[in-house]
Amino acid sequence: MPTLRNSDPSRADEAFARILATPGMTTFLLETDVTACASCVLNIIPNLTRGAKPYGVIENIVTHAEYCGRGYGLVVLRHTLLAHAWDEGCYKVLLMTGQPEIRGFYETGGFDAGAKHAMLARRPTALYPITATGSISTSSSGTASASTPISVLVGRLSGPKKALSSSMIPAR
Repeated sequence: MPTLRNSDPSRADEAFARILATPGMTTFLLETDVTACASCVLNIIPNLTRGAKPYGVIENIVTHAEYCGRGYGLVVLRHTLLAHAWDEGCYKVLLMTGQPEIRGFYETGGFDAGAKHAMLARRPTALYPITATGSISTSSSGTASASTPISVLVGRLSGPKKALSSSMIPAR
């Protein structure tokens, strides 16, 4: 049974089943005998730029404590890149770490720590409504101007939506 770090263990099976069922998401597991030594999750994301080539995001590179420092994490990381991401046509693969002391591990695996700058937004502990006023219209020339009210809908296109009170279009 999988476990969840800092979470309710009773939800682990459900979460793992959802991970395995998500299109474009692949979990790689390195085993010796019957022991799970290291794992890695790759998300392949469709893209409209770069010739419609997808890109990848690697998350949750985990090595069992008894196998740390033996190269198992590097093996699963390199396998994820070489045998899957590049074969699927990804033009780049991204990952982030909150542990700067292991940056060398990722550089050895083929990542360039200076290539991009990452930013992170975390879900606030209390969600609050966003309100703003504004309007927009399109003139015959196709340029936007401030005249017609619009509304903003936040949410997934395929799921429940949360309506905001109005849009955020500055008047000119």
